[in-house]
Amino acid sequence: MSFPRLPIIFEDDHLVAVYKPAGIHVHPTDLERGRASVMSRLKAQSGRFVYPIHRLDRATSGLVLFAWDKETARVLGQAFAERSVNKEYRALVRGWTEDQGLIETPVKAKDQTSYQEAATRYQTLERIELPQAVGRYQTARYSLVSLFPETGRRHQLRLHLAKINHPIVGDRQYGDGHHNRYLKDSWNWRRLGLWAVGLNLNHPVSGAPLALKTALDKETIRFLTNLGLDKAV
Repeated sequence: MSFPRLPIIFEDDHLVAVYKPAGIHVHPTDLERGRASVMSRLKAQSGRFVYPIHRLDRATSGLVLFAWDKETARVLGQAFAERSVNKEYRALVRGWTEDQGLIETPVKAKDQTSYQEAATRYQTLERIELPQAVGRYQTARYSLVSLFPETGRRHQLRLHLAKINHPIVGDRQYGDGHHNRYLKDSWNWRRLGLWAVGLNLNHPVSGAPLALKTALDKETIRFLTNLGLDKAV
């Protein structure tokens, strides 16, 4: 089976960054044995073995970093573990968020047993209000935000936004079903509104600062523009 080529965001002799589509895992899992992953697609596309460095949820799209060799993977993995890599995400959330804020609520994914300390900074980029009653609200309000996780807990961003009553749209686990249905039925949006857009780190070999940025995919840009969120796209 052939797949569209993964967009290459950055590549050199040591590492490669690609744009992960929504709906597939970063690397193969036991639960979906035999199904394509970003890792397997990149291996087929490049003809080389690649080493995964970090993860994105299956539903999240955006920037993912891989190493071409084991030593680079080790150095990068240590950098992520030591939180010396700065990550940036975009999210479309229900309601109007504050201009900026810090969320420091401990989090626990639904299938986990204990809470972990977590911190996320956010900044609001744009807000809209649509003349459509959704759930108990007379209008539909949304905010496009930048997210800067200071820890890397499982489902952290989704849990943190839900905790401050601004769940990410399209989130079937922690989100608002009324708004999810409205966006699906009226705007044909069926995905999680969360995108990994930036990584800032030191190059694992040269040590030079490396800023990796990606634009959003065409489907997302079209959806946000049609919605009226075109200033920050």
